[in-house]
Amino acid sequence: MRRVALIPGDGRPHAIGDLALGPDGALWLPDSTAPVLWRLAPGAEKPERWLEHGEFNSLQGAVVAPDGATLFLADYQGGLLRVDLATREVRRLEPPANT
Repeated sequence: MRRVALIPGDGRPHAIGDLALGPDGALWLPDSTAPVLWRLAPGAEKPERWLEHGEFNSLQGAVVAPDGATLFLADYQGGLLRVDLATREVRRLEPPANT
């Protein structure tokens, strides 16, 4: 099924440039303009503001780990981030030395 689900208005600009599909059918929507990670639950009419975080500067790509417990985000300014979907903890992944 195909449909449109709009981001709820909050007076700020929003830009969803990517999405990731979780094993439960939820869509994860990184916002590259506002520091927000949106979630569209299966059957929901509109996305919910799932997490707003200071580490989110310009979210780009997203992928859910196969076990469905972790979401990895690419941030244009901040590098790679790991989000624990059970606790909503955000952790920056440090690059290996000499890279």
